Amino acid sequence: MKKYFSEEEIAEYVDEYISEGDFNASDSIKIFPTAKSTEVMMINQTDWQKFADATGASYEELATWEGVAEIAAKYYDYTDALTPDVLNDGKAFFGRDAIANYMNIGAKQLGAPFFDVDSNGNVKAALNKEVIRRLWDNYYVPYVKGYYTAESRYRSDDAKIGSIIALICSTTGAIYFPTEVTLNDDNIYPIENTVLQVPNFEGCEPYIVQQGAGMSVVKSNDKEEYASVVFLKWFTDMERNIQFSVNSGYLPVKKEANNADKIINADAGIEIDDTMKNTIVTAIGEINSYQLYTSPAFDKSSELRDYIGDTMQDTAEAAYEEASGKIAAGGDRTKVLEGYTDDTAFEAWYAAFEKGFNQILNEE
Repeated sequence: MKKYFSEEEIAEYVDEYISEGDFNASDSIKIFPTAKSTEVMMINQTDWQKFADATGASYEELATWEGVAEIAAKYYDYTDALTPDVLNDGKAFFGRDAIANYMNIGAKQLGAPFFDVDSNGNVKAALNKEVIRRLWDNYYVPYVKGYYTAESRYRSDDAKIGSIIALICSTTGAIYFPTEVTLNDDNIYPIENTVLQVPNFEGCEPYIVQQGAGMSVVKSNDKEEYASVVFLKWFTDMERNIQFSVNSGYLPVKKEANNADKIINADAGIEIDDTMKNTIVTAIGEINSYQLYTSPAFDKSSELRDYIGDTMQDTAEAAYEEASGKIAAGGDRTKVLEGYTDDTAFEAWYAAFEKGFNQILNEE
């Protein structure tokens, strides 16, 4: 579609959104951005406040993944102490949708992305053991210790039943964050929420995932292609795109439209509630201050992405269940967990992870 746009027109759109639709660095536009999204951190403010009042925890500590893990450990101990007659019944603090986003964005931020594209458009897939250890330490380890969890299909469902009080979801998923927690039929209570920016690793430049929707034009003839592009320009006009975005929970694609005041004050035909307003303000802040990143598309990229995310999640779940069984049977919690989270455990996990990654990468 590139030939149907002037340079001035292209410059009106967020640069990273245009780049995502350019395959193999060929200076093309094969997917045109129409509505985008990223991620935010949602907090059950009602239960957080009880925890914060008792422990002195602050939102500033949630700015890094290391801080989230520390707060989650503190929350586990805090909830465990609420029932002193019952051992090891602390509750998880955090969960996140799309573990592949955590892995891919984290690796990019730490300087060793799983997938990289050179100046000729060639994609290189590689693993960096040191970087993957840091990813493991800040997700797998807290998960096995019961500080993180993923019980339902989406983390908003976990928040709804009180299994967690903090989560990361897409901006489009924020509208599903619950307004009440149902512990059981006799214990239902209302909650308020707070929206925060997604954490980053300590000492690293902030990155955030870029995702969402785009459209392509089927190759036909100049007249039909031109008409299709005219529609896309019309569809992404600032006011129209803002209206569509607000109604669908996405973010607009033009630079000028990525303004929280313009979005919130737009006549979108619906009343924007506080959760959506706070999500929009937070997301726009991320778009304008974080580096945006989306994994490059190449042969097997989807399969490898699934493998990276699913393996981290599935092995963490399995280790948690196994360790919990040993603790419930009378094993010392500290000693049992050490066997699943020490250097030896990581080496075994990494060897299996590396083998599976390379098998997918090298299979015909």
